Amino acid sequence: MFDCKVLTLPRTPDRLDAFIAHNRRVAFELQVCHAVDGHQINRRELFEAGLITADADWTLGAIGNALSHRSLWKQAIQNDRPLIVLEDDAVVS
Repeated sequence: MFDCKVLTLPRTPDRLDAFIAHNRRVAFELQVCHAVDGHQINRRELFEAGLITADADWTLGAIGNALSHRSLWKQAIQNDRPLIVLEDDAVVS
């Protein structure tokens, strides 16, 4: 079948609580995954690792979001399984 993962930040449990409340009727299993927190990102390290360019003007939150999705997609490839990635503000219908 497929995996379904929900990205959330540990420092915002209210967002995860709201996600769970709004999506109680989801008929598949959800796995909660901790997202990369933009407050913990070091731009220089990302540049040195070749993950961003020197002139990247994205917010740290946007970079954290992209890194979070990238990490889950890498797992999906390694596991050879389809994946749905949701964020903690999604409402599944």
